[in-house]
Amino acid sequence: MLKLGFHVNRVSEEVFQAILKVRPPVIKTLDHDVGFWRRVREAFPDAFIIGRLYEPNQVFMPDPEERGRAFAERVLNIEANRYKLFNAWESFNECLAHSSSPAEYDAYDRFQVAFGERIRAAGMEPIAMNFGTGQYLGEDWLRYFPRTLQFYKYLGFHEYDWPTMWRLHQEGMQAGNGGMWLALRYRRIMEPIRQTMGNKHIAIITECGLTQGVYPGRPDVGWRTGVSEEQYWESLKWYNDELAKDDYVLGAAIFVVGAVAPWHSFETLGGIIDRLAALTVKPTSYRSHYVLFPQGTPWAWYDACRHYFLRFRCTRGESPDDAAKVHGDLGHTITCINPSEEVLAYLRRLNPTAQIDRIDVQSVAELFAIMKWRADNNRRFG
Repeated sequence: MLKLGFHVNRVSEEVFQAILKVRPPVIKTLDHDVGFWRRVREAFPDAFIIGRLYEPNQVFMPDPEERGRAFAERVLNIEANRYKLFNAWESFNECLAHSSSPAEYDAYDRFQVAFGERIRAAGMEPIAMNFGTGQYLGEDWLRYFPRTLQFYKYLGFHEYDWPTMWRLHQEGMQAGNGGMWLALRYRRIMEPIRQTMGNKHIAIITECGLTQGVYPGRPDVGWRTGVSEEQYWESLKWYNDELAKDDYVLGAAIFVVGAVAPWHSFETLGGIIDRLAALTVKPTSYRSHYVLFPQGTPWAWYDACRHYFLRFRCTRGESPDDAAKVHGDLGHTITCINPSEEVLAYLRRLNPTAQIDRIDVQSVAELFAIMKWRADNNRRFG
């Protein structure tokens, strides 16, 4: 089972082809190019795409709730969100350290919730935490971020080591302390959280890989500064095998697939992509699917379908021309929300073989109930 995904800093045709070849379980990106991600959505409708907006000044206090909402608004104003291309968004990145004060922890807890509430209201999921490698334990998260853990579903982790991903883990195992201090630390964090709060959370490793920066005083440079491709692959393969043991882990974003300066020493494009593709169990056939809304649909109607979209990750929008396009060899379904007879006739002219899955509702609440029921009962089509 492939659990390794992509951390994309720069989009390109080579990155697009790598996505098609590997079909990674998660894709995180700092590049929000609308045309690129529309192509990805059309070719890979089930992709779980995470956005992050780079912010050099990660200020969250005073007034953490106001700052959280304000940062969420900046994220939501990114053009890609007009086309519902992303599933989830992170807020700040590696924002705190163990030297932070109780007041800072409390403020960041409030900031994350305020950010998350606005992102979820827009029909996407927020991803919490995303702290630096080797920071905190589960008891710390329970103590410092109780509101965040109550509100969030997705929890983000950064995990690196050097010169292998298992180096400190194996040293810890040999020393009798259980390991899992850098790579696999997510298990040390998730165990007490799951014991306390149940199985409500899904872990995503939002960054992972190899860096010399895990050693104090050494530069933050990647595998190309001293590790062969074969050695790098052995680390990734080991890490993937470990992640596959935990069903609460959605995936891990390898840093980086599509590098920008100064991160070229981390670039994974090349032979590693072919090795990742070999781990992917590719479906031999599938049915493509588009959810078509009327032109000018307000955000609230998309938000009513959030459970459905997170469950099935289908393409959606307001273009009948896009909706009629077929990608799957098992055929094509168009779920139409409140379609006019003119739109239905147009769709049938464009694609006479498409299955029309019609939903007529009077209110946002009625649509929410239908789509939530479908998601809960694994009913993609009516």
